[in-house]
Amino acid sequence: MTVCAHDRRPIFGRFIAETLVRNEPGRIIAEEWARTANIRPEIDTDAFVIMPDHVHGILWINKNLVHPSPTVGVLPEHVGAYGNTPALHSPSRTIGAAVRAFKAAATRRIRELAGQRDLIVWQRNYYERVIRDDRELNALRDYIATNPLRQVLKC
Repeated sequence: MTVCAHDRRPIFGRFIAETLVRNEPGRIIAEEWARTANIRPEIDTDAFVIMPDHVHGILWINKNLVHPSPTVGVLPEHVGAYGNTPALHSPSRTIGAAVRAFKAAATRRIRELAGQRDLIVWQRNYYERVIRDDRELNALRDYIATNPLRQVLKC
């Protein structure tokens, strides 16, 4: 999944030399990502990166909590996440629900930090994609890991 900051503002940190230095909102984002799998047993987290104006991450739905469905993207141990969320036991156990909860928790904390109850942190919605096989999974993990370097090279 990819989630962008409102108006693509660089509010999560900045590059100093070739290193992304997270600010306090960036640290909040990292903490909320880490909490995602801990408080949502149906979700596992994978590769993740915070950029100044967006975040990328891979989320997995625990297949033991998923109804049988003909979902494309079934990999060993997981049902393909990063898009086309399969039917789950409860509407609250979807990738969309996990992303909404992640964004809401981070927003609450960032607003509190800034002292601005109406601060808009995120763009509406998020981008998702189904991971279809191990080759694609590894390519996405590499893309996420190298995203900061590509950003530095563009500047």
